Amino acid sequence: MLQKELQDRRPNLVVRAGDESLETVCGVRGVTNYRGSILQDKWGVDLKCLSVVHPSFILRGNPKDFWILVHDLQKAGREQEFPEVRREHFDSLISPTLTDAMMALSGLAIHTNERWTLDVETRAGTLACFAIAYYAGSFPTSICIPIQTTSGPYWSPEEELEIWRALHATASANPNLCNQNIEYDIYYLLRYGVEPSGVWMDTMLAHSILYPEFPKGLDFLCSFYLDDVVYYKGEGRNWGAGDRDPQLWEYCCKDAVYTLRVVEKIDEELKRRDLFETYHGRKA
Repeated sequence: MLQKELQDRRPNLVVRAGDESLETVCGVRGVTNYRGSILQDKWGVDLKCLSVVHPSFILRGNPKDFWILVHDLQKAGREQEFPEVRREHFDSLISPTLTDAMMALSGLAIHTNERWTLDVETRAGTLACFAIAYYAGSFPTSICIPIQTTSGPYWSPEEELEIWRALHATASANPNLCNQNIEYDIYYLLRYGVEPSGVWMDTMLAHSILYPEFPKGLDFLCSFYLDDVVYYKGEGRNWGAGDRDPQLWEYCCKDAVYTLRVVEKIDEELKRRDLFETYHGRKA
């Protein structure tokens, strides 16, 4: 009956409150993960859906989620203006050649005004891969550079040495590195002799200045600042065996690209609220 009513009325947007309605309409569970995500219905009739936490969840002792719900309903106001699902395009490369990797890194070392992000992924306490993201024209581009796969090293020792030297040269030349929780990633970078000459933004810290009471993870930042990103942090969590390497590389690319896009939104919000110098001055 619900499917028929929605299909007959064809609303521009269906807002689902709580886990039961999320599963009923979209076939997934976990409203605290998927809140803020724009999904499509499970019936294949092209209904655009937005998930929010149920108001009763807030009334039962979770008042901290009230303003998150307000933010999600403001997103609903924007999304109800058009029926289609809009996603921003980005390019990614997950199985690069040495030439691919060197070209991407050397380009950022030359264009030192270009903001770029770097994200590392680890497996069993060792660095498995890292991804960089930057704007190539109108669209963000990301390249994941594997280091260790589930079956062994991705590069020869000589090739990997070239990679680390090139990344060090890029980080030394371009001070506009952006990262989510750089304290974690820098630990692994310094072990390989990569020392950034500057950091434009740690999105976790900058977001904390804007909204100190809100969650700080990249999953929340994507749902809060980006209208078109679907919750993806559950992808690639089984990284231990088999053909899981490409899944991890794609995941790493998404982290890098979405961090780059979040940087723009946070800077806009910092300026709007007259906090730009508060963050960037304190950072310096």
